[in-house]
Amino acid sequence: MIQKWSLVVLVMFLNMQTTVAQVLMEVPLLMELPGKESLVHAWYDGESFYIDGQDLFENLKFSVQISGSKLIALDAHHRYEFDCAGVQANDGCKLPLHKVLDQLEPMLYFDETRLHLRASSAATMFENRSIRNHSPSWAEVPGPHLFGRNRKMWGGMMASWQVRRDQFGVRPSVKMTASALKGTVEGKVGNGFRWNYSYDWPDQSWLTQIKVAHLGQGASMLSFTNLPLIRPRLQHFREITGQSAPHALLQAVISGEVVDQVQADAEGKYRLHAPLWYGSTKMQIRSQSLGGVEEISRVIYQLTPESLLPPRKMYFQGHISQDIRRLHLQYGLYPKLTLQTELEQMDQRLRISSGAILSPLSYLSLHTTMHLPDLDGELALQLWRPSVQVTAHLRARRHKLLNSSLTASASRGAWTMVVRGRQIAFGGQSQRLSIHPELWLHDAGGLLVHARYEATRTYRNSSEHRLYSGWRVATGWAFSQARVLAFVNRDRFSHLFGLEGFLILRHQSLSFSIGWEAKQRTPVVSLSLQASSAFGSLFVQSQRDAHGVTHSQHLQGSIQIGHDVTVSPYGQLESAVELRIFEDINGNAIEDPTEPIIPHIEAQIYQGSWTRLRSGSLYSSHLNPYQRYQVRLLEDSIRDPSLHPATGMDFSFTADPGQRKIITVAMQRLIPVTGKITNIDRAPLRLQIRVNQKTTSDIYQDGGFSLHLHPGEYTFAIVDILTDEILARKTVKVDPLRFHFELDLKEDYP
Repeated sequence: MIQKWSLVVLVMFLNMQTTVAQVLMEVPLLMELPGKESLVHAWYDGESFYIDGQDLFENLKFSVQISGSKLIALDAHHRYEFDCAGVQANDGCKLPLHKVLDQLEPMLYFDETRLHLRASSAATMFENRSIRNHSPSWAEVPGPHLFGRNRKMWGGMMASWQVRRDQFGVRPSVKMTASALKGTVEGKVGNGFRWNYSYDWPDQSWLTQIKVAHLGQGASMLSFTNLPLIRPRLQHFREITGQSAPHALLQAVISGEVVDQVQADAEGKYRLHAPLWYGSTKMQIRSQSLGGVEEISRVIYQLTPESLLPPRKMYFQGHISQDIRRLHLQYGLYPKLTLQTELEQMDQRLRISSGAILSPLSYLSLHTTMHLPDLDGELALQLWRPSVQVTAHLRARRHKLLNSSLTASASRGAWTMVVRGRQIAFGGQSQRLSIHPELWLHDAGGLLVHARYEATRTYRNSSEHRLYSGWRVATGWAFSQARVLAFVNRDRFSHLFGLEGFLILRHQSLSFSIGWEAKQRTPVVSLSLQASSAFGSLFVQSQRDAHGVTHSQHLQGSIQIGHDVTVSPYGQLESAVELRIFEDINGNAIEDPTEPIIPHIEAQIYQGSWTRLRSGSLYSSHLNPYQRYQVRLLEDSIRDPSLHPATGMDFSFTADPGQRKIITVAMQRLIPVTGKITNIDRAPLRLQIRVNQKTTSDIYQDGGFSLHLHPGEYTFAIVDILTDEILARKTVKVDPLRFHFELDLKEDYP
């Protein structure tokens, strides 16, 4: 009431200044829908509240039409018509809030003292997922391991084969990965024989994997580690503070998803919390002030190296062989600092290395290492900005620089520039410096220009030096399936100009180069052909230059032996997963031919990415065999809130070696259940309903609640979340014919 009377006094003061125009004061009106919070434009004239009709109904998922002084709001089941208020307005349609509530109550509840508009539990037309129970898609909550590995003495094998023929003769080789001996067996035959056997414990933290290997020529090796088989993608959270307009709405957005949202205070101060991923995170901070001012946006960049551990985490890796014994330790001291050390014994000589990984700035990481007793020091730097990336490495011994390297790239519009540099010292007698700048131009129409310069200078005895340089310029047309370039190359060995290009067809590709060597006065021709079939792939390469003709050919493919025998033209050992999300019409959790795949439901796989197949399934390839992968279904992509996955929103699976794992997720239809709490003697916001001892729904201002459940018998309990006191308990049988019931806080005692 204090806030309302303050508005009344202010409006009366403004009315003393003018007697002609009606004065409207814009006020921040927070609207909370289940699963969403937003600000809508509202005004107060001292007696009544007005609200932006288009803003309101679009937030309620209605289609809005404004014709003259009328507003029509439509959805699949309802039609509302309002007259725009005859108040001073430049644009839009202001609606008296009491008229809106007359038609939408009890679906909307307006708390006038708090300027808070909230959806009631009876609003089944809106999403029935509470914002307090909505788990953001980036929260890495470990889900149940529903699709695990099946340890067998023999569980299948995949062999990748290759036969190569060149000027050195014919060389066959075979790589194998098998599920055998309750673990994983890998082997390679070709120019010798190697094998290794590994056994893993994904659920353990003290030891996750142990490996025994035969490296050929009588050498063997044992390794062990407690590194997770899949490193967590989420490293830590960052707190962002700042200043904006008073009462502005602030949002933190990552990859198009709002990960946090707050309203600034009266002084414009705000505090956001956002997740930071391993690798690079690009975060957008949006600021929308009241009064319709244009949205302000700024971008924050965060770089988190893979070697940076979460605080209080410690990982080790051990290696034992005939010649080497090594133990590597890492410990996360702070979110931005990880310490590491390594003990290595080789040829009866002990070597100790210590260092740290530091991220002093959000876009900069430093990696330092010191080796004893050699007094070797290393420093690696990585900088990541939106248009500039820099990687540098230095190595020194006893205050003398041994080698260094630098790679920097910058881009602006269609232009990209890359600079590479390197310095190497050879036993203190000579040094070599080299620099390689490159310039690229990519035009939207396909035009491509590439210019490159190379310079190498060699110093001997700090006085004698030699300089070698070369350059290349190429221009032409480039498309996704074809490219043709005219080029000129010049260095100390040759002066070559000509044409080069490639052409990609369905299962074949052809690349070529035709040129003239001016120094040797001879033509230079190269040709590369790739052709694939269901059984294998053929690669042919041939080149003619001043030194003669060279050529090579090789065939490759793979054979998978499991429930049946299949062949593939690809040579890599690939593990993949196909996720089929379907509507389980008959409720048996089995994908029947008549039950369609739902193509719009999205999922998130940590340490991987999806490709949508034509069938509507999600497909992810190049997975690491026998590693556990976490999957989360994105709740916002489930358009029908009555559909719920039988697996739950989170689950994990283990990738099978060399196989495509089929995972089916049954979306089962739930029953909408509504209820009402009567005889409430305390604030409804303090209350929460729990079903079978699990938190499921908040209780709204009118005492109602709404949720979706499978058919069955449930125990509903009303809990005071401040005291954790159970106020009422009732057992209810939910079936398709029962949608609503009441809980009385005086009669339904526990």
